[in-house]
Amino acid sequence: MKQFFLLFVLISIFNIIEAQVPSSCTIPPLLANKYDRDIKQLATNRLFNLQSPDTALVRIPQVYIDTISEGLAAIFNATSISERDSVFNLYCVQNRNGWPGDYVGFIVKVDTSSWTKSWQNLITITGDPDMDTILTRYNLKITNFYKWSFGNFATLSVDSSWNKFALIITIKCYPVLSVDQIA
Repeated sequence: MKQFFLLFVLISIFNIIEAQVPSSCTIPPLLANKYDRDIKQLATNRLFNLQSPDTALVRIPQVYIDTISEGLAAIFNATSISERDSVFNLYCVQNRNGWPGDYVGFIVKVDTSSWTKSWQNLITITGDPDMDTILTRYNLKITNFYKWSFGNFATLSVDSSWNKFALIITIKCYPVLSVDQIA
């Protein structure tokens, strides 16, 4: 019985030793710069996976960004793991499997009977104080305007710093706009 117990303890110790790879969670600038979009996208996904009340916020809380950044940094800094080299150095693996709007922007259906006339000339600022506040606060820009037979549409470019789901809800508050598609 003692031999069985000793064997069990030794096997457990070896498994624990091999399961953990010491690594720093310090975020190197290269990771922060090259993987910024991925970090924000993964942080937004984490908000929704946890069913956090913070999903209503357009600004992603820093604590979620830090958690993802430090987790990726632990992998990035674990130079003793051979797979780490292929993920970060050889293939520059990015998380492009998320929501497409994380990388481009929105196509917004526009009612041209009001302040949206400036968008037809690719002028982002509209003269409507509430809409201009949203456009400025979230650094949105009009990049294209389309007059199609089935409606008028504008492309709103957006950076990856925001929770796009909450941003769409904010934009949908305007009766002259509807987010029909994602660019």
